[in-house]
Amino acid sequence: MTIINTVNKKNGEYIQAKSLNLSEVSRYYLYFMFYSFLGWAWEKVFIFIIDGTLEERGFLHIPVCTIYGVGVALILFLFSKRNYNMMTVFGGSVLVTGLLEFITSWEMEKLFRRIWWDYSGWIFNIYGRVSLFSSIGFGVFGIMLVYWIHPFLYKVLDKYFRMRFSLIISGVLGAITVIDFIYTIYSILII
Repeated sequence: MTIINTVNKKNGEYIQAKSLNLSEVSRYYLYFMFYSFLGWAWEKVFIFIIDGTLEERGFLHIPVCTIYGVGVALILFLFSKRNYNMMTVFGGSVLVTGLLEFITSWEMEKLFRRIWWDYSGWIFNIYGRVSLFSSIGFGVFGIMLVYWIHPFLYKVLDKYFRMRFSLIISGVLGAITVIDFIYTIYSILII
């Protein structure tokens, strides 16, 4: 089933553009949710190791940190289809995720008058929004993601997830995410 199918007029002829079908959209959404969950789990473990507490992480109530899903999407979009060396992937991942983290922190604080993370106690931070330590971690993760994690996940989804099953899972997760997003915005703005 095709959901995006554009036709462009060029020199009097109609040319069909590449279609994006529903199974591809479903696959990308499952990647996004998986990496968002992985980011949430990473933060829970990291904060527990640092502070000894099980602090709630993320913007939504469900166990995801969507900034990780967006960061992974950007890294994969920029670096997975080309043959870049590891230092390029590392440096690009540091820059992309650092910029994403800085802009997201600033926008969320501006919109909701709350701070979701603060690196001000860390050495080499920029206004408490990003830090050298976290950026290096994202760079290392970018290498692992492009060269090992995502190719493995791609093979697993390709082998075990059939179209109908992935459509159902992504539809259910999508509905839960939309409901949680609306509830989260409502609860932040009302309280």
